[in-house]
Amino acid sequence: MRSPSTARVRLLVPPLILTCNSIALSFAAHTLTLSTASLGATTLSEQCRLLEVMGREQRLAQTEAVLAKIETLHEQGIAILSEHAAHHTTEAATPHCVPF
Repeated sequence: MRSPSTARVRLLVPPLILTCNSIALSFAAHTLTLSTASLGATTLSEQCRLLEVMGREQRLAQTEAVLAKIETLHEQGIAILSEHAAHHTTEAATPHCVPF
């Protein structure tokens, strides 16, 4: 099952490609580049940066393959973060002895 944020990316980016709105695509991809980089998702950030450059250079015909990679990497990242959050939620629920 795809996450809601993947659905938002999938809803946002293709219309920008279909309408040949390369400026908006470049801007949206730039936002994704910064967001993913701030999370340390370097491979995902690199793909977002590639999409950003493609938008800036008006190379919209090749964006579908990059978008597919972005979606796959995004889903992997969501799974990793969810697993990490679940582990830390369980860990936080376990009582710890605090030495004084």
